[in-house]
Amino acid sequence: MKLTRITKPLRSVQVRVTVTGELNAALENYARYYEHVHGDPVEPRALIPQMLRAFIEGDREFQAWTRSRSNGASTGPPPRLCRKPLRRHKCDYPIAASADALGAASRA
Repeated sequence: MKLTRITKPLRSVQVRVTVTGELNAALENYARYYEHVHGDPVEPRALIPQMLRAFIEGDREFQAWTRSRSNGASTGPPPRLCRKPLRRHKCDYPIAASADALGAASRA
């Protein structure tokens, strides 16, 4: 058959999340930057779904893992694409971590 299977789109869900004051300030600043670049004002909350989409679509290891699962591979952890040892970055810490904790961890 030339016609592929018709799939129903996944339903949208509402997700409630609490962000730190610092992250909220950064999100508000990003909304101002968006307005500067595109000329259209935007509510910071409206940016969150697009940011999540961009993050997920830009994660090459996750995309490779997703493709491997759709090819019938095992459900194990995502494959590492790089042989270099993992290094911690300040983004690897929980969002709720304080600035002092982040600074101490990066000096360790």
